[in-house]
Amino acid sequence: MIKLTEETRNKLDKESKTLLRNSEFYNPSFYKRFNPNVRNLNLSDDELLTYYIKNNKQQLTPPSRFFDIRWYVAHNPDVKEMDIDPLIHFLKFGRKEGRLYRPTLLNFDMIDIDNKNKVHREYNQIFHSELFDIDYYLNNNGEFSLEGYDPILHYIIIGASRGYNPSQEFNTNKYIENTSFNKVLVNPLYHYLKYGQKVSSDKMINILLDNSQGIMDIKRIQHGTIDDIFDHLERKISIIIPIFNAYEETCRCIRSVLLNTHLNYELILINDCSTDERIIPLLESLKDIPGIHVINNKENMGFVANVNLGIKESGNDDIVLLNSDTIVTPRWLTRLVVAAYYKPSAATVTPLSNNSDISVERLGRSDDQLFVNKNAYQLSKLDFNSYHIAPTGNGFCLYIKRGALNKVGSFDPIFKRGYGEETDFTSRAREAGWINIRSFDIFIYHQRHASFTKEKTDKLKAENKKINMKRHPDVFRLWDEFIKDKKIQNAIQQTSQIDFYANGERILYVTQKDKNGNPQVNDEFYKIADKYDTYIMTVDDEEIELFLYDGIFNFVKIYEHTLIGYDDDEFIRVFFRFMVIPRFDLIYLTNKDYDNNILSHMNEDLMKASKLLEIPVVYEDTSINMLFEIDEKLNPIKTFDETIEDMKTHTNDTIFYRVVDADESQLEIPENINENYDYVLFSNDETIKSDFWDIIIINDEDMKTYSKTQKIPQKYLHQYKYQIHDTNIKDQILKTESKLNNNPYTKSVMQKILTKLDEPTTIILQADTNYENLKTCLDSLFENTNMPYDLIIIQEDKTNKHITSLIEKYMQKHENIHIIFNDKKQSFIKTINQIIKTLKNDMVILKSSTILTPNWLSKLKSTAYTDDTIATVTPISNNASVFSVPEIYEENKINSNLSINDIVTIIEKQNYKPIKTPTLNHFCMFIKKDAIDTVGMFDVKYNYNYSEVDYAIRLMDAGWINVVDPTVYLYNNKTTPLNDDELKLEYEDSIYLNYKYPDHKQQLEEFINNQSYQNLRSMIDDELNSTNAVENAQQNVLLVVDDINNLEIPNTESVIIYILSKDNILYKITSPNMEYKEIIGLNCSDDLELTYFNILKQLHIKNIYLKDNNSQIKELAEKMKIDIQ
Repeated sequence: MIKLTEETRNKLDKESKTLLRNSEFYNPSFYKRFNPNVRNLNLSDDELLTYYIKNNKQQLTPPSRFFDIRWYVAHNPDVKEMDIDPLIHFLKFGRKEGRLYRPTLLNFDMIDIDNKNKVHREYNQIFHSELFDIDYYLNNNGEFSLEGYDPILHYIIIGASRGYNPSQEFNTNKYIENTSFNKVLVNPLYHYLKYGQKVSSDKMINILLDNSQGIMDIKRIQHGTIDDIFDHLERKISIIIPIFNAYEETCRCIRSVLLNTHLNYELILINDCSTDERIIPLLESLKDIPGIHVINNKENMGFVANVNLGIKESGNDDIVLLNSDTIVTPRWLTRLVVAAYYKPSAATVTPLSNNSDISVERLGRSDDQLFVNKNAYQLSKLDFNSYHIAPTGNGFCLYIKRGALNKVGSFDPIFKRGYGEETDFTSRAREAGWINIRSFDIFIYHQRHASFTKEKTDKLKAENKKINMKRHPDVFRLWDEFIKDKKIQNAIQQTSQIDFYANGERILYVTQKDKNGNPQVNDEFYKIADKYDTYIMTVDDEEIELFLYDGIFNFVKIYEHTLIGYDDDEFIRVFFRFMVIPRFDLIYLTNKDYDNNILSHMNEDLMKASKLLEIPVVYEDTSINMLFEIDEKLNPIKTFDETIEDMKTHTNDTIFYRVVDADESQLEIPENINENYDYVLFSNDETIKSDFWDIIIINDEDMKTYSKTQKIPQKYLHQYKYQIHDTNIKDQILKTESKLNNNPYTKSVMQKILTKLDEPTTIILQADTNYENLKTCLDSLFENTNMPYDLIIIQEDKTNKHITSLIEKYMQKHENIHIIFNDKKQSFIKTINQIIKTLKNDMVILKSSTILTPNWLSKLKSTAYTDDTIATVTPISNNASVFSVPEIYEENKINSNLSINDIVTIIEKQNYKPIKTPTLNHFCMFIKKDAIDTVGMFDVKYNYNYSEVDYAIRLMDAGWINVVDPTVYLYNNKTTPLNDDELKLEYEDSIYLNYKYPDHKQQLEEFINNQSYQNLRSMIDDELNSTNAVENAQQNVLLVVDDINNLEIPNTESVIIYILSKDNILYKITSPNMEYKEIIGLNCSDDLELTYFNILKQLHIKNIYLKDNNSQIKELAEKMKIDIQ
């Protein structure tokens, strides 16, 4: 640092004072207010300047609102080395040199603007960048006024839309020149800083996922849990509200329940002999509303007695205890049910509040319903691990399972007027083995002390605390530990992110993809996405995908889920995951043509799930203001009187409709009737009549529109929240079956596969010293390998006579077995390399702990030759590191009701496509001969492990790809744990691998997190634990017949029979009495052999019963190694 003489210093100080006095960047009042060292000193302006010049280069206190001194130093590090205050440097030199500066950081809590959260994000990003030059912005965009805004805020709110440039280095209009301005939803400079114009798709996905909490957790909720949650969402729930006076609060509470609750519920209102004369007329006015049960006590019984009365009146329902001075928020009851049944052992669920034992007081600054709703929506997106196990619950809003009530009993009357009764009940539940949940994704406003004064409640609390301390001595210690836990404190701290009245609602925009694979969206989408957090879901016959719009250029796919043969129940489960885990609040359905699309087939399932989850649905309609419609659905705000009047005239909110013209006769009654639906028939035939359907006559023009688009104008449907269009399709075909004519295998691929299946494969088996494992492995190999092969067994220990004798017995039976005794001084890898030197065929390396399954080798080899760039194919297993399913790195136990072959059948039927992988596993790996010729031998520097991983990376570096084949499942027995020496060698090998390929861990992590692979593991978990698992394990067989009307069904059990007729129509047996349905007429015009090949591959046919002399299918089956009978 340069040191100055005292004379020079005095001269400079005098100049600096003059400079500061005349500068807008120095404000003595501001400086004094923000500097605690001088705040309380009685200094003159000159003394304050002297203090500033002497001390502020160290203290760095902001000199005014217009100069952030710390920002200037951080972005001009050379100033630190100078013996000069940063502001003085800026005024003397920096501004002339074109150095950047900033006003102090804005406090957004003090700013009232639209889209505050969005603007705040953009402001912070731009503030800390060096691409915003304040002087340039003010002087090079023509004459304009800041209109009271900070310069950066002005650019975000006004300047960018006018095409103003923030600096010489960034041209606003140039950056967005290929995008219509109505599609620009974020500030262009923010977009550039956040993403970059040419950001890689992987980086973009990671950035967007950082702002999309919950997306990656979609698959985690289990199959059975979803069924249980849906079951309880359909059941009636009793909401018990004890009332004593507090008229205004009670009205407000009841209104919020009626506006925001759409499940099957009964509202039990118990008036405990209120002294406020308005209460009885209020409750009398509610008696005509369905689902409201009013009880007026003849004498005051006290809070606990009222609660127990409500529990008795609720029958066998789950209950919610709700104080009369609360305000509930949208979807509150659904969220409580989901939380309660997400954890089977949960007895109670308590939401978060502004006024409870865990309080976020700032969220209760207003009792305005919209204010409370907005806070609730934002809260639900903050904590995606929001279910915290607590020692107790709280009675201001307490969900209680009926099972817990039956076990624990009612509330103890000793607590009389309340305060402590819920502590006792939830403690008894905990002590009986139940758990109490605090759900931090649900917000309920609570006023407190509406019925009793604070002094009276404090007295009650003190008296009842003594009872609880005696009954449950540890409860308050447990509570203190719970509330001080870092997870709880962090969750509470997160609520500081909530901006009052900001839009926290999350919209799911449902559409289809265009021919380029992008979502089809209308202009309305950009308006919606500009206001709300909006995701796009595309649905087709193969998969559901989630996209996010980056704000200017691209739709980025952030999640995908493969759809394979889903029935109605399974589709609802999938939809549940997509809706509940990412916390969507509304569905927007576009007016697209969904013919032959799973969405149109599953329309009723979609509506059923939406309705149970209380998620409103809006339908694209160009004739109305869609933003207004969305706002109204998300935040229904009505007066108490309006709410009561609406509830008295309440009708069903779901329409099930069919459309028929004058020439049709489709008056059949639907198979399953739901009393909560309105059944409506639209027709242009004025003579049509029905005792079941409600008939609505539409004009011929609207009928023509329907004929073209399969859509009824929304003017007929607008009053309904949920719309189910019955297209009268009697039998929807499973996805696998409906795609049979699409021939995913081409002619050239088929021919290559058939050729390769006739060529031998060299199988190299590493035989360890476990006799039973080796015998099981060899037996499975000989039983399940149906194509040519040579077997080379490498025996690690030739002194083990037991193993040697076993191998020799097999060698006597099979000519294609060779044995190599491995020298202990030579690693297994070196022996493999010796074999490679003379290898003529494709190769499989196996461990003797593996149990091989039917057609394992033909499936691996077929997959390998679907693509010329595939080098290796690895199967999945119960126990194979990253290839373990459903849980990686674990030895997965299998369903005791299923055999290994059952598991194979269940998994292969899903027809999951191969997935790229950066690694291999030596339990089983298929390697092409051409790939081996490219990269050569294994690296023998590895002592014990990881040589196969090294080999996979070298193959990728040479332009090959490695894949895992999800249709091949092999069982891998547990092996002997590694000893200390082996662990040491393995560790050394890992060090060597990481040294050679430092990026490998990242590649492996990307594979593990690959959406297709995650979906695969989730699907396997669901399927293997499904109640239909045994039924789904039935193998597919094909019966080829001459006469479909004269069937001779083979005597087979536990199989699914497909029938191929002489005229090439495929049928399926659909019932135990051998009824059948037509699946598809085969597309035979181009290549019948190719069509047969695809059917046999996709249906995984194991046996063909030939009752017709179909030589072509017989010849093909022989080439494909399929048994013929």
